[in-house]
Amino acid sequence: MILSGASIRTQTIVNIETAMENAEVTVLNGIRRGGKSFILRAVMDRLRAKGVQNSNIIYLDFEKFAFSSPRAVRELRQSIQQLITGDERYYLFLDEIQCATGWEKVLSAFAAQNNVVMCIAVSGMAFDKKSKKKFGGNNWNEQKVCPFSYSEYKHLYKNINEASCSVGLLRKALSIKQDSNAIFESYLERGGFPSTLDDEGGSLESKLNDIYTSIIYHDVLMRYQINNAELLERVVKYIFENLGDECSAPKLAALFKREHFTKNLSAISSILNFIEAAHLVVRVRVVNLAKQKVQSAHSKYYIGCHSLFYGVSGSTNGMRRVLCENILVNELCCRGYTVYTGRFFSFTIDFIAQSSTETLCIQTLTAEDDEKVIKRKKDALKAVHEAFETSLPVLFYFVFMDTAEMEKYNEGVIENISLPEFLLNAENEPA
Repeated sequence: MILSGASIRTQTIVNIETAMENAEVTVLNGIRRGGKSFILRAVMDRLRAKGVQNSNIIYLDFEKFAFSSPRAVRELRQSIQQLITGDERYYLFLDEIQCATGWEKVLSAFAAQNNVVMCIAVSGMAFDKKSKKKFGGNNWNEQKVCPFSYSEYKHLYKNINEASCSVGLLRKALSIKQDSNAIFESYLERGGFPSTLDDEGGSLESKLNDIYTSIIYHDVLMRYQINNAELLERVVKYIFENLGDECSAPKLAALFKREHFTKNLSAISSILNFIEAAHLVVRVRVVNLAKQKVQSAHSKYYIGCHSLFYGVSGSTNGMRRVLCENILVNELCCRGYTVYTGRFFSFTIDFIAQSSTETLCIQTLTAEDDEKVIKRKKDALKAVHEAFETSLPVLFYFVFMDTAEMEKYNEGVIENISLPEFLLNAENEPA
């Protein structure tokens, strides 16, 4: 069903190669099982194809080995050092390095060696400026790795746009459209984790549940040494059941108090930060467009990959709209936008996506939305268009969550586009 994904991460691989040529420390960061290991292996294959000897390529997967003590890490460092026997360049690939206690010292030691170039992969960690200065100074190249986008997923689908040359043009066009719709429906269910893109190794639900469990255990419970697992479960359960709704630590504390459960505001706030750092959820803050001020009291939460919802609940019934919103949010984040929900006096803009080059104002629609909803969302875009003054381009969209015809919604500066078309539109990507 699915072809190899080697051709769709080419730009990321090229970026890593360029960073290595400049002796930069490269960090692949993203949600667990999102494809980081695949990229590491692809870079190593390309190095071999360029003539780099196997002895100069060192790869370690920290998930497969136990380095839980400082002594073990010291032994690891010594073992790697013994493999660096000459003055020529060595390429050190460290996969899931955060699993090792004291990994920072290993990274610092080899970052200081002029003939060692490193590429490391981490799951669910935020590398701030302080970390970069400590472990690599200015020679730091961070690459965000997301699960496959819809565009990548479609590319992976074997013979996706192939139709028989013997059929008429109208039938051929209809066949391609039907195939494209089927692919989007498949993506809506399967998502973009590489391990879920084939039918081997268990059911889709079990694969997704395994990924979810692994993230919760390794990247949240173990990483942050959380003692109250029930609180973590309740917070995540609420977010999944109320996907796309505004949420805050005080709101959850009040809810749990009514349920006669802990109302520890600090603990709940920490949990929200931890699951965001693990890329299990994506936080969409609210921005007051009139004051150009971000309001952090309430935020919307979406899932790091929408398919995890199916892995946890076993069903997506009644969730199509919010899961499509989830896909849109993740797509915008992976393209480099910062995503907000917009408030403009009494108006609401579903999503404000900002980059260094432009701003997108997006309202989402479905076939179930009546004329009142459409008018309210249209008036909101018009109000923002008339009042928004910026030196950067501002683009306005109705993004339609269904595959129905949408011509009647076109108006003025507002571009009308279906979600699948938006996801495939490279022009929407910031420069």
